[in-house]
Amino acid sequence: MNFASLIKILISEFVYRSKRQTKSFQKHRFVKDYIEKILFLTILLLVVLINTSSHAQRVYRNGILHTDTISNSGVAAPTGYRWSEIQNDTGNSTESNINIGPSFTQTAFNLADDFTVPAGQTWSISKFSFYAFQLNATTYPFDGLYFRIYNGPPNAGRTVIFGNSTTNCLSKSPDTKIYRIFNSLVPAPVSTPTTTHLIFKVSSNVTLNLSAGTYWIEWAIRPINRRVLNTPTCTVKGQRTPWSASIPNAMQLRVGTNTWSTIVNA
Repeated sequence: MNFASLIKILISEFVYRSKRQTKSFQKHRFVKDYIEKILFLTILLLVVLINTSSHAQRVYRNGILHTDTISNSGVAAPTGYRWSEIQNDTGNSTESNINIGPSFTQTAFNLADDFTVPAGQTWSISKFSFYAFQLNATTYPFDGLYFRIYNGPPNAGRTVIFGNSTTNCLSKSPDTKIYRIFNSLVPAPVSTPTTTHLIFKVSSNVTLNLSAGTYWIEWAIRPINRRVLNTPTCTVKGQRTPWSASIPNAMQLRVGTNTWSTIVNA
């Protein structure tokens, strides 16, 4: 996995991955946030939740989404909210990431990322959660969620083992109390923090058991107004390239031509 459009997975056992990579440009790694009796992925932000005998448990997380209640330039987020601010490396005052998040929307672009169920484990998944935002949306702007799971890379002829691209699986999509913003301090001229990119969590309840192995999840979200959506990448204060795997590999599908490309966070 390599970027953070946020997905969450709930499972019976939790595995935490936190490998980092020191390249100034990284392929996006979805943030896996947390799981609550759910399997929740995020390509640009992914979290996995699993069921235990008594409660849901977060088992997988691939990064962080919010950075602070105060922007790098010192601007406070609205009361009760936090910023997810695109970052520059600490000490670098001349450049920062500039991509607010990969674009996607059903019928145009889908996203995909991989996750691994460790050897000797079985995950009982009850929910998937993804993260997305749309310019100027203040109430949830989605009316459809579609996803499918493969037993390997979807661009390598692997088989779909769960889900499809036609069944609407949307359960709920509350806002996260997080605003996505450009870097407010680096480089000059600076960008003033705004509340135009409110991030929402888009979830689907499922019943799914997965044995040990590496899987890929592909998803698409349908906006009510059919305008473009974006998904946030994982974001850690003072780092342009946090939480990446040794071989970042999250992908974007261009639906019209059925072609896959690797997502690069720059």
